[in-house]
Amino acid sequence: MIRSIFFPVLAGEIAEAGLNAACELAREHDAHLVVVVCISAVTPIAAAWSTYPMAVYDTLAGAAKESGSKLLAGIHDTLSKAGVSYEAHVSDTVWLTTSEIAAVQARYCDITVFGRVAGVDARVESGFFSDLLLQSGRPLLMVPAHPAARAGDTAVVGWKPTREATRALHDAQPLLKRMKTVQVVVVAPRVGDQQHGQLPGADIAAHLARHGLRVEVAEVPRLENSSGSTLLRHAREQGAALLVAGGYGHRRMRESVFGGVTRTLFEEADMPVLFSH
Repeated sequence: MIRSIFFPVLAGEIAEAGLNAACELAREHDAHLVVVVCISAVTPIAAAWSTYPMAVYDTLAGAAKESGSKLLAGIHDTLSKAGVSYEAHVSDTVWLTTSEIAAVQARYCDITVFGRVAGVDARVESGFFSDLLLQSGRPLLMVPAHPAARAGDTAVVGWKPTREATRALHDAQPLLKRMKTVQVVVVAPRVGDQQHGQLPGADIAAHLARHGLRVEVAEVPRLENSSGSTLLRHAREQGAALLVAGGYGHRRMRESVFGGVTRTLFEEADMPVLFSH
């Protein structure tokens, strides 16, 4: 069950689509929404054995807090009209990064909703997203800045028998139970002792069916040697309102250099994606 939802806000802009999705999720599950404006005051590094005047640090910290206060006022204005139980505050520190602040806060909730902001380079947001997913220990629902309008009754699950995919699938069950159809998608599956069984996707589909879900299995060939692009294309063709996938099945450094499913889905998805690590 989902009883508490965490929504982090970075200094700059409020992710409108993400906040709307968090409110909708709170209404559907009668959950409490926790919104935290994460601020890490920038501390300039002086030359060895020297410091800047204290006024420099005070000015930087003051500017960060002022920005956070403006964001918080806008959040209260929006949430006061949303009809959900919520709390919102600013969390600032000079010792932690914004992603570290968010990761600590996320551990006290059931799920994190991370909204992307229009006009912000994916590479700028991806560092925060990656740290939050890997450090918080909680599932993360990524909401694109401009999600495509879809019917909202089909979910696509990218499945392979790995720890990350298993975690994502089970973390997503409260969301999957509200879908008319859950489609388990296996991309160019390999059969083996530590791979898929003789009928790829059949075992996990049977498991989900025991939870009362209406499940279909689709085996699709890999598109242009990219499992992420293949999964996205299939989800769009099915009109999926939700995509579920394990996050960072490969090392994060490898994905940042060579690309990977997590990176592709984060940068290109036009529907909400639930990741777990």
